[in-house]
Amino acid sequence: MEAIGQDVLLILINKKLLERKFPGTVYGKDREGRPCFQGAFRSTAGLELYTLRLVLPSGSPTVAPRLYVWDPIKLPMRQGGFLNDHPSQHRWHTCPAGPEGRVQICHALSWDPSYAYVEVFLKGILWLEAYRAHLDTGKSICDYFR
Repeated sequence: MEAIGQDVLLILINKKLLERKFPGTVYGKDREGRPCFQGAFRSTAGLELYTLRLVLPSGSPTVAPRLYVWDPIKLPMRQGGFLNDHPSQHRWHTCPAGPEGRVQICHALSWDPSYAYVEVFLKGILWLEAYRAHLDTGKSICDYFR
């Protein structure tokens, strides 16, 4: 019987957890061949459907995964313009922009390999709810995470 590497085992465990908590979440590889999980989530404030993609960079699990709003690519702001034009800002809880300028969600100040990817998706869903509230109120996303 072939031994399973720790990184493969971690992916399998997280895949099962994500499938259980968020049915429809799929596992695959991105264009660069990196492992990733992707799921679609509907906001509670409206009918909008958002796709989140969690990408496992080289060095996983000790390196934090990247969480992107994969679809829609452009996220409009209440005051005009796009959230994509404000990467790496605390008030928006964003990290450097992702592929094709996609918004990367800041999901942890520090990363621990024991975190489950379900926790990252939960933070992404909370972020999406705060984003939807921003569209209604104009408040920045950090106002909802205090």
